[in-house]
Amino acid sequence: MALTQDQRQFIVTTPLEKDVLLFYNMHGSEELGRLFKYELDLLSTDANINLDDVLGEQLTVELMLANDKKRHFNGYVSSFRYMGMQDDYHLYKATLRPWLWFLTRSADCRIFQNKKVPDIIKEVFRDFGYSEFEDQLSGEYRQWEYCVQYRETAFNFVSRLMEQEGIYYYFKHEQGSHTLVLADSISAHNRISDYEQIPFYPPQQKERREGEYVDNWFVSKGIEPQRFTLSDFDFTKPKSSLEVRQTIEDGYADFEIFDYPGEYTELDAGQAAARARAE
Repeated sequence: MALTQDQRQFIVTTPLEKDVLLFYNMHGSEELGRLFKYELDLLSTDANINLDDVLGEQLTVELMLANDKKRHFNGYVSSFRYMGMQDDYHLYKATLRPWLWFLTRSADCRIFQNKKVPDIIKEVFRDFGYSEFEDQLSGEYRQWEYCVQYRETAFNFVSRLMEQEGIYYYFKHEQGSHTLVLADSISAHNRISDYEQIPFYPPQQKERREGEYVDNWFVSKGIEPQRFTLSDFDFTKPKSSLEVRQTIEDGYADFEIFDYPGEYTELDAGQAAARARAE
């Protein structure tokens, strides 16, 4: 009998014909402000799939949920390999990455003048041909007179700017695409329907488990400094103090982080930078 995806809980959409590759297994990780990575095991009756037909293309996993709802995992195939036989079928492995991952494959030296960091980031994205992003930023951002990408990948460049300004990102998935969302506060997140509550089943608990659930949870605390201090110097106002300080709640009073230069000439910009670094 030929392999088919009909009536399966997991359906894979690839650049190939509908039933050439079928879902077998998947594991992965996704974090705020990090590139997601999904590893897929796929089965096929074809031992001679051209790897180049899949490599670099988009692949979507569709998960059928209760009440006829669906959840999607989409990404670009950054690695595709043939692994041999799995029982009576041929096993292929695919690694899925977001489009932002491609920026790790390009390094450059560039200068941006009189632009805000969110505008620089979006300009870099568009220069690579990507428009699948949303701006959900709520903060105010200063204009940089001079900003340099110097001998670093485009990904490291935009990551450095985001970390400096207190910006992070996450991804939304749908059939055939995924969207990067630029965020700087909880207001950039919406409640996900049907996920207002998720059951918790400890590994040792013997109970029938239906649907998605959490099986591990822990709480931890760590020692952090109480103060973050920045300073800089403006040669046009040499007697002006540009030192700013941000206190971290519940931090340890004996510890402070000091950094110079803070790369600002206005106190408001310095205070915003100190707040972002403290967070």
